[in-house]
Amino acid sequence: MSENFPEGYRDPSRPNPGGEYSARIIIYGYTPSLSFAAVALATFGIMTIVHLYLTARYRTRYFSMVILGCIFEMVGYAFRMVSYLGNVYDYRWFVVSYFFLVVAPVLYSAAIYACMSSLVKSTGKWTPKQAKQILIVFVTFDVVCTVAQVAGAAGIGAASSNGKDPSNANKAVIAGLAVQTAAFLVFFILLSLFAFTTPYWNSMASVLTRSEETGTVIVQNPTRAKYHLLRAGRENIPSHILLLLAASFFIFLRTVFRLAESADGVNSKAATSEILFAMLDYFPVIIAVILLALGHPGKYTQENIARAEQAVVNKERA
Repeated sequence: MSENFPEGYRDPSRPNPGGEYSARIIIYGYTPSLSFAAVALATFGIMTIVHLYLTARYRTRYFSMVILGCIFEMVGYAFRMVSYLGNVYDYRWFVVSYFFLVVAPVLYSAAIYACMSSLVKSTGKWTPKQAKQILIVFVTFDVVCTVAQVAGAAGIGAASSNGKDPSNANKAVIAGLAVQTAAFLVFFILLSLFAFTTPYWNSMASVLTRSEETGTVIVQNPTRAKYHLLRAGRENIPSHILLLLAASFFIFLRTVFRLAESADGVNSKAATSEILFAMLDYFPVIIAVILLALGHPGKYTQENIARAEQAVVNKERA
């Protein structure tokens, strides 16, 4: 690790006002850009509105985690603005901003896990219990790892405020990120295998009808089933899963950057470059959120297929 304690960044144009919560250095490693934080806040605000509309339209409650994630992003960047406009040496604003910006991608991941759980159930490849276990296992990993990261960030803030070496606290951040990265890599591999090995036409057509006697999935009328699938947008499932896969990749890219940044040290070049932060934290996340909107799972749910099927039945009766 390239720790250079007690070195750190101090803005020559922003003298340290001191006080109970002022660290001896600017913990960000730079003075946060007001314009960048404002752009980030605005873009996540727009995506919050987009996902609110999509969630309300398709009634996909589990995907509301994306909305909450966007709100967390807005709060995180708002506190970066607070740091710029107020006392940039105040470590409390750093910790609060760090908390919300670290937790937000976890919420996106939880929505992606839930989406995959729903997809594998609909294909019949795994049982509902197995699909639920996917959700529980990966969400648990994310929660535990996020707690470690936030605790480590708080420790870094406290150590910097007291003039102590923050490297021990940074180890907690590294540990949390390392496990989170490994867990998400496993998930990404599973999602990739699912994306490229599922026989979409057969499996997706089969969700239309289940045998009451055996519980197995059957298709009574393939021609009519195809009509239902087309009306419900089910023919787009491959592109939907590819968008989900792409969003997962960008979330993973952001996690890898955070791990590399933390492993390089609190005062390393990677950790003290806002340009790198914008390129490898902000951009991957906002792109992932946009992809999740483009491939919103609401139109592919079994509930919407059922509604489409009922519409066809009503039309046939008319």
